[in-house]
Amino acid sequence: LRGKSPVKWIESALGIIATVGIGSGINYLYNILVHRPRPGSFHERIRILVQRPEKSFPSGHTEHDVVYYGFLLFLSFTPPVRTWKYRWLLIPFQIYFVFDILTIGFSRILAGAHWLTDVLAGYLSGTLWLLMCIFLYRWITAWIALKLEARHQTSSAS
Repeated sequence: LRGKSPVKWIESALGIIATVGIGSGINYLYNILVHRPRPGSFHERIRILVQRPEKSFPSGHTEHDVVYYGFLLFLSFTPPVRTWKYRWLLIPFQIYFVFDILTIGFSRILAGAHWLTDVLAGYLSGTLWLLMCIFLYRWITAWIALKLEARHQTSSAS
């Protein structure tokens, strides 16, 4: 992209920051509103690897991974990356993103940190937030592109 505008890179970086940051805030609000204790709080026979004082609903790890790796996966299929000469280098990362999203929920249950419903809610909440952020990202980037094109046309007409 030598000699071209860095706007696409800045848009992508801000998209990731906003998506993950606001997604974490939403998860925090859910935790406060639902206030569900973690497994082991009721003295059930569950092996717990790490005792955590935070509440469990929805699974923050699951929601965060869906949002973060999902947005990176989305960006890896956008036109600037699809037309990149070395796009084949991203295939191992894309495979890792999908693998991590699919296995994080199981690992949280296996560690005894979450109930199945916590993990399922994390997947649902993360997916909904991810889809909304992808829609907003595409809408905002299209709007910026129109503004930049209009500015370029007015400056070249003068």
